[in-house]
Amino acid sequence: TGPIQAVLLKYEFLKEPIVWKFGAWLPMAVLAIFNSWKFFGINMLIFLGGLRAINREIYEAADIDGAGWWGKFASITLPLLNPQIVFVLTMSIIHGLQMFTEVFMLFDIYGGPYGAGLTPVLYIYQMGFARWNTGYAATIGLFLALIIFVLTQIQFRIVERSEGVDS
Repeated sequence: TGPIQAVLLKYEFLKEPIVWKFGAWLPMAVLAIFNSWKFFGINMLIFLGGLRAINREIYEAADIDGAGWWGKFASITLPLLNPQIVFVLTMSIIHGLQMFTEVFMLFDIYGGPYGAGLTPVLYIYQMGFARWNTGYAATIGLFLALIIFVLTQIQFRIVERSEGVDS
């Protein structure tokens, strides 16, 4: 157990230790939290850049019109941050699909118990190097590249549509 879990056990917030790496669903949750934390900084910089790009006069006009904080957030901030939101979501999905090192180091080549932490890239590695089925691994790799290409095209279309509405 780790230091946080030890404190939780000591003060009886937990009755027994949680084995994060060997639960049926916990490995994927651990990887999601790990990946979110890994890219938290760059995602916040992207969002902060988007917030800085919003013209303050729009908020002043909304204040004059009597808009509250929720109205300004829902009608100004979210729509104008749409390109950044779509970009961050798309990149997070792509990073999740391409995750290899984290799974390999936390678990094993098979993605932990019952393959609960198995990612597409780890599966490609497993097929290509553990089972020596390189043709199948190459096919899966090309299919993964196609999926990432399609996701990127969808992102471009969403951003183009939102920019077309703003113009």
